[in-house]
Amino acid sequence: MLTRLLLLLTSFIFTQYHPQEWGSITSLLTPTGIQITTDGMVYASTAGGLLKFNPVTEKFTFIKMEEGLVYLDLSTIEIDSRGRLWLGGAYPHGYLQVYNPHKGLVRKITHLGIARINKIQIGEDIAFAVYEGATSSEIGILEFQLDGNGLPVYQDYYNNFTNETSITDIRDLDILSDSVYVTTDQGIFSGNYKADNHKSAANWVKIFSGNTVEQFVPAYNPFVVTNSSILQRKNGSWNEYYTGFTGEPIQAELNDERLTVLTGLEYFDITEGNLTFSFPIPVGNQTVTATVIGSELKTTFTSFISGDNGDVLLGVQDYGIIILNNVSNNYKLFTPDTPFRNEFQAITITSDGKMAATSQLGTIFHNKGKYKNFIPVHYHSYYPDGSDNVDFYAATLQYKASEHFPLSILEKDNGNLIFSNSGVFPSWGTAVIELDPVSHGLTTYGDKNDIIDGIWGIYKDTLSMYMIVNQI
Repeated sequence: MLTRLLLLLTSFIFTQYHPQEWGSITSLLTPTGIQITTDGMVYASTAGGLLKFNPVTEKFTFIKMEEGLVYLDLSTIEIDSRGRLWLGGAYPHGYLQVYNPHKGLVRKITHLGIARINKIQIGEDIAFAVYEGATSSEIGILEFQLDGNGLPVYQDYYNNFTNETSITDIRDLDILSDSVYVTTDQGIFSGNYKADNHKSAANWVKIFSGNTVEQFVPAYNPFVVTNSSILQRKNGSWNEYYTGFTGEPIQAELNDERLTVLTGLEYFDITEGNLTFSFPIPVGNQTVTATVIGSELKTTFTSFISGDNGDVLLGVQDYGIIILNNVSNNYKLFTPDTPFRNEFQAITITSDGKMAATSQLGTIFHNKGKYKNFIPVHYHSYYPDGSDNVDFYAATLQYKASEHFPLSILEKDNGNLIFSNSGVFPSWGTAVIELDPVSHGLTTYGDKNDIIDGIWGIYKDTLSMYMIVNQI
């Protein structure tokens, strides 16, 4: 709701100030999925729209409502045989959008009344997607037939995989030949989509039992990936294939004989049951080992896709995209110039048409398409430091964030921004902050000399220096 409110307010304000212009300001910092088109362009779904990256020029392009998308909070991305990008909407609008990089939006399905679309799988003449409704019990898969142009036409939904127990989590979805595989917290179920009616649980076959499986990799000898091991089915039984990785598997793919598994902490290449390559999450300018990752980690992997010449592209929470070469083990981090988040509780337009917005986690300042992100000191390590490949601008401010949302941000006559930091004690926080967005100069009020009183005596028998500031 707050994200939509920010988009609405921003568009409304900019329309008043520039009558012929509409726009949206959203964060495209975290990929939720990555795809590569045949011309080498990289596309990532994010919570703020579709992110395009050109590996040759190392430049980002933002694809948002101005380019035709109808919903920007994207949970997943898939690419079809014609190079079109299928985009699944995150909560609360489970829309399906199909975007052609050369023609724009070519199909939208917005009438299904679902809250979220997760993983999408596209076959020759059929496609499936995981959906979530308003409650945890409303989960299942959607079926789409492909029309003459290869675009989706909604057919039906399926959520009755077993009569034995209730399913509350669908973790993976796969297609192979004429079968669709649904990986759940109650095991893996397969159905023949060409022959069977999937409305009936009798037409789903459980091929793996238990709640430990996180990812399924279909093949002649398929794989099951759990939190601690990989199993492979041979001669009618599941056998241990590999153990030794840590973290919850979030994606697994099979390329030729190479099985690739991504957890939040590390990327693994496994061939014939042996680890051939691994890459733990980088911390700062160093790559740490898996044994110390848990204590030092400030971000996590979100997704990956294999490129050419040994390149692997990794989505990273709040960091953008890492391009890793698994031959040389070299990598580069690329981060777009974008706001650090989508949710802000207070917004203002300055006298010269710039925009500022603030939240508990920090403040953004927008000037002619460029963003400054001002981050409180104890959150700055969650975002990338500046480098040659990082367009993201983050400045650390020496104050600690408050316990309540800020409700007001204003421009002073001297051009500085002043905003509340409500819900702090003078011993560790400051209640009002004045920021020069150009020089980054900071003035704080309420952290000394009792300039701002707490609630001492305001409430009966309440003797506290706890400072609450509402409107400014």
